[in-house]
Amino acid sequence: MDIIPVGNFYMFGIWRSRAYTDGWKAVDRVPGGWEFLKNADTQHPDFWTHPMLRSIEKNMKMISEHSRATFREMVEALVFIAQHSWEEYVEKYKDSETREK
Repeated sequence: MDIIPVGNFYMFGIWRSRAYTDGWKAVDRVPGGWEFLKNADTQHPDFWTHPMLRSIEKNMKMISEHSRATFREMVEALVFIAQHSWEEYVEKYKDSETREK
């Protein structure tokens, strides 16, 4: 198995890789950002308006390039990583790629 460095989303192509990396770095910049995502419930109605998520969003350089759908997709990926691990995320991604072929 290829080892993909933590936080390197190159497997998604140029735009998504840049956008997800930007989100990753924004979470790093917000004190308590990863802990917030680790305990997050994206199905809870207040999650998407939570001040901590707004703070993460404000720390993103590429936020203007996101639609609400791509922002949600990126946040859900970061929540998965926070709640599981980078390695599990990469395996999940590789599994979905294998099923699509």
